[in-house]
Amino acid sequence: MAYKSVLLLSHHNEVEGMADQLYDYLIKHFAKVIHISHPLNPSSSVKSFVRVGKTRTKFKVPSLFQFFSEGLFMLLTLHKLKQTTSGYQLAICIDPLSYLHARIFKGILKINKLVYYNVDYSTQRYSNKLLDYVYQKINLYAFHNCEVFFYITSKFLKDLDPKGKYINKSFRIRHIHNTTKPGQVAKIPQSIIFCGNISDGVDFSDLLSALNKLRQEKVNFTFDIYGSGSKLKNLLILIKSLNLEKYIHLKGNISHHSLIDNVMPKYMIGVAPYIAKYKFSKKAANHPFAGEDLSTKIVEYIGSGLPVISTKPFQEFKVISKYKFGYLVSNSLSWYKALFTLLKNQRIRKIYSQNAYQYSRKYHEEEILTPIIKQIL
Repeated sequence: MAYKSVLLLSHHNEVEGMADQLYDYLIKHFAKVIHISHPLNPSSSVKSFVRVGKTRTKFKVPSLFQFFSEGLFMLLTLHKLKQTTSGYQLAICIDPLSYLHARIFKGILKINKLVYYNVDYSTQRYSNKLLDYVYQKINLYAFHNCEVFFYITSKFLKDLDPKGKYINKSFRIRHIHNTTKPGQVAKIPQSIIFCGNISDGVDFSDLLSALNKLRQEKVNFTFDIYGSGSKLKNLLILIKSLNLEKYIHLKGNISHHSLIDNVMPKYMIGVAPYIAKYKFSKKAANHPFAGEDLSTKIVEYIGSGLPVISTKPFQEFKVISKYKFGYLVSNSLSWYKALFTLLKNQRIRKIYSQNAYQYSRKYHEEEILTPIIKQIL
């Protein structure tokens, strides 16, 4: 193990995501990794947690004060763990508020380098003008003052650093996966999987309409959904209205580690029903459509050798059809045709599976993150 210590700070919802994926990477390369995370929505039932190794301790910060007091809770938590004096080579902050609190206590915690990791830059993050103004100011402060900047989309740099003043400290990070070449795993027959947050960013209506048509034609399938979110009740109503309860199973939340290592490889097809841009609320943040690469969900599917079927939230998704590891769809008919092909044609499914894993190699965490961590340390 090459490095000593890293502090990971983030926010989260019910579904494990990118920060958990990063944590799984960091514990392979650092002797000490501490992850502190708070709810994206303070008023929800989701709790804050601190994670050290395999131990995760949950606690609840009063919702009214959460955003203002996260830094203090971080300091008290680390003091309780007796981790306030040994120092950290890196603190990786996966949003501007996490960065602000790490910056305030940088001296006390003896943090050597602060990394600001921006994963969802948006020219408009909130519909509330005051809240959005405060967010953008903190965002800009974090960008200007961090020692190292990680970014998902280069639009951030184009908008906020057109002269390239901060380019030397900036690193574009692709989405990553950590799976090895899939072995001979017993597949669930005719199986389809979705994993992720069931929220405003996804729309299952066309997908379920296609599945209903397959059911009526007596094409066998089983569709398992891992995750939860604000639109779960709407999804349940839609499933019931189409009489698909026997074919669709809501599996709830699962740890990222278990999902990637034990669950996902057992399925035959991965689906990503992202909402169409024209359906998205004009009041919502515009970052879902500012991407320039595949999403985390797609990368994890193909890392497990799953052919994918997805809508196209932005142009870069065209590589799915270009490199023949899945299908891009836009309505219930195209969903039906893609599902029918992959469920019924074993030869095509096998070719697309091989292509999926082959293309995923460029996203492996050791290819993406390890050279960058080595450089900045």
